[in-house]
Amino acid sequence: MPHRANKFVVAGGLMCAFADLLAIVSLVTPDWIVNNFFGFVRFGLTTLCQEPEEGEVLCVTPKLSQSWKATLVFLVFAVLTLTLVCGLIVASFWKPKAFEYAKWVTVVASMQLCLASMVFPIGFGSPEIGGMPFKLPPNNSLGSSYVCFILAIIFTLFGGLCMRKVR
Repeated sequence: MPHRANKFVVAGGLMCAFADLLAIVSLVTPDWIVNNFFGFVRFGLTTLCQEPEEGEVLCVTPKLSQSWKATLVFLVFAVLTLTLVCGLIVASFWKPKAFEYAKWVTVVASMQLCLASMVFPIGFGSPEIGGMPFKLPPNNSLGSSYVCFILAIIFTLFGGLCMRKVR
């Protein structure tokens, strides 16, 4: 089957594009950790939002712990890397050699996302959260941004696997 019509190239590219979109959504939304104890507090990597029982929602830029700063850096680099993968896949339809680079850059994106996923739970021990590293306190839960982040990891890994099927 010619490279242009290979379904694994298209499937891998679409999965990486969707992973990129999910990673961006998780980056900009403040729902990584949700606390319903005193009002409604949503912690994100770029925004912290508090909604009192009565009143307006107040969103501020949080002072991040070192582990969450590292998570933010890994996630930003993963988004940039996944965007590069998408560009390389599109370019590979005219320059087939670009696809070889895309396969390896996908591995780098996977590593960045996996490193972010390992470092993030260390921040549970920050004073704002009140837990211990790798253990959330009972009044907190993981939110939809974290789910998007985990789905980005899964789509990146499966996208990379699809691309590895192409020789």
